[in-house]
Amino acid sequence: MKQYIVVKLVLPVFCALFAMGISAQDIRSGYFLKGTSLSHRMNPAFVSEYNYVSIPVLGNMYIGTQANVGLSNFIYNYDNPLYGLTTFLNSSVDRESFLNKLHGNNKIDINLNTTILSTGFYAWGGFNTVELGLKSSVS
Repeated sequence: MKQYIVVKLVLPVFCALFAMGISAQDIRSGYFLKGTSLSHRMNPAFVSEYNYVSIPVLGNMYIGTQANVGLSNFIYNYDNPLYGLTTFLNSSVDRESFLNKLHGNNKIDINLNTTILSTGFYAWGGFNTVELGLKSSVS
């Protein structure tokens, strides 16, 4: 039962809080790579060397989080030797100790940017791009 709670509840929260750790997957990582098809997203003056059509939804996806709270606000040492750590949801964690660790103004920002459909091609004397995407920023 406890493994179920960890896998189904704690792991997704942990991943959401630390998605920022995979910031290398942001489109900016391809800035100096030659032949990047979506280089126009980083700098409109860059053009791709080849025509391209992106796979719907999977062509480019960026998910980022920023927060002024960290893992130490939600994870506590646990006396049970099988687990070692627990979350603030466990009954062994005092409510006051959890609330005292939080700031007066906690903030979590989530950014989503995905390309639904994108194509780039040489025509009319230059390189042209057509893109349909979704961008969301939630605080």
